[in-house]
Amino acid sequence: MKTMFAILLAAVFLHPAYATDSRRQSYSLAGAVVTPDGTMIPKFTVVVRRRTDKPQLIKRLHFTDGLFEVRNLDRGQYSIEITSQLYTGVLLKMQIGEAKKAAEYRIVVMHPVRNDEVTLTDAYTFTLKRLPPAIPPDAESAYLKGVELHRQGRLEEAMMSYGDAIRIFPDYVSALSDIGSIYILLNRPESALTFLRRAQRASPNNIVVMLNMATALVNMKNYSAGIKIFEDILENHDGSSMVRYFLAKAYWDEGKYDTAEKVLGEVLEETPDMIEAWVLLLNLDLERDNQSAARETLLHLKQMLNDVGFSKFIDRQMTASTVSN
Repeated sequence: MKTMFAILLAAVFLHPAYATDSRRQSYSLAGAVVTPDGTMIPKFTVVVRRRTDKPQLIKRLHFTDGLFEVRNLDRGQYSIEITSQLYTGVLLKMQIGEAKKAAEYRIVVMHPVRNDEVTLTDAYTFTLKRLPPAIPPDAESAYLKGVELHRQGRLEEAMMSYGDAIRIFPDYVSALSDIGSIYILLNRPESALTFLRRAQRASPNNIVVMLNMATALVNMKNYSAGIKIFEDILENHDGSSMVRYFLAKAYWDEGKYDTAEKVLGEVLEETPDMIEAWVLLLNLDLERDNQSAARETLLHLKQMLNDVGFSKFIDRQMTASTVSN
């Protein structure tokens, strides 16, 4: 009986279900967070959630100077949310540990919460029969207050000011579009479309409104409708590398990587110094595990940003990549 008990006890301790934590493989994720002009984001937060129905501890980590690293991750699917007060949030959905690498890395671009640069020369197109109506001074004052709050990242207060402007002047296109853009930032694309459609009725050919509508539709995974708007803009108006980049990103979100890469090639031919296009190209390389292409893209980004911290980050990733291969 004692011999049988010893055999059963040994079986319990040797069974894989009872393996000690010391034998568990852990993984890490490193990253760099930059602005479109190549500046490292000074302060930001990374929230790590494992995509599971089981209860879990959410990791909320704070970083500075544009670099982060998350360690001790288990194998599985994760949602990585990166936020900073004055910039748009970024959501990464990743499979950690799938490629049998102990470490993963990503580079992300965060845009200002109010991106005044995303405009085209013909953003407003009117006919002689449809001239823009005069905006009441008190509506304009409320709108401009909202713009300043928007730039400061005080989104709820900005929405209230935009709302005041719209109550005074219901067809205030800029206020309708801007409040729609904030709803997109808050991941409420359905609410965004409510305001954006009102703006479109007041100004049917307003490209900024069309861009926001397309972005909201892509966020709702209505890729065909969003992509059609981007393509219509490119077909009917003067070309814009930024619009073409949005189109490439929509294809990326849809999982059509070959099409996204083709459009990115057109973007970089027009605007070879667009950082967000190079970062999206890197993500394509990493998603398809094309390490040689990823190394070339990393080297190009290193030259473009010319930042000491970013260069050290790139060197570490390239060294790790060489060792793993």
